[in-house]
Amino acid sequence: MDKNRDQKESSQEEEREKQLEHRLRMRFEWEGLIEDLIQDGQERGLFDNLKGKGKPLALSKNIYEGDQSLANTFLKDNNLRPTWISSRDTILSQIEALRSNIAQTWQRHERAFDVTQDETRRGALMISWDDACQRWEHQILKLNKQIGDFNLRRPSDNLEIFKLRFEEELKRANAPRWLR
Repeated sequence: MDKNRDQKESSQEEEREKQLEHRLRMRFEWEGLIEDLIQDGQERGLFDNLKGKGKPLALSKNIYEGDQSLANTFLKDNNLRPTWISSRDTILSQIEALRSNIAQTWQRHERAFDVTQDETRRGALMISWDDACQRWEHQILKLNKQIGDFNLRRPSDNLEIFKLRFEEELKRANAPRWLR
């Protein structure tokens, strides 16, 4: 009798120690805890009678699309893109075109200004450069409006497009604001 009681008490003591260790790990040690809990559940047979056990997962359905399922299926089946992707691509290509235009225009003006000795020609280049800068400022204002609209509609924060600043775009092309 004493032997059974001692074994029972020993077993209960071990269970209490396991529970205490489990509580301490839950509180302080997160690394590996989930794996330990899963392994413990497997040892206790908690995963033996799961629905679909041994069958491959059906990964064709996107569990994150929620109520957008029909729309996403329609777009995918018709080889279409969501409008926000098209908007983003359009804006990024306009930004690239603007930057390329600034760099090319600056290179032309810089070369012409350096080789020209005629003051009338230099004055015309200065006016031409100023006109181009004003055009770019206007383009940047329009682009920034498109960027603001896009940023309000984008599906996640990591897709944000930052607004342009005229001075930074000139600096990117190593171009001054005023040609002198």
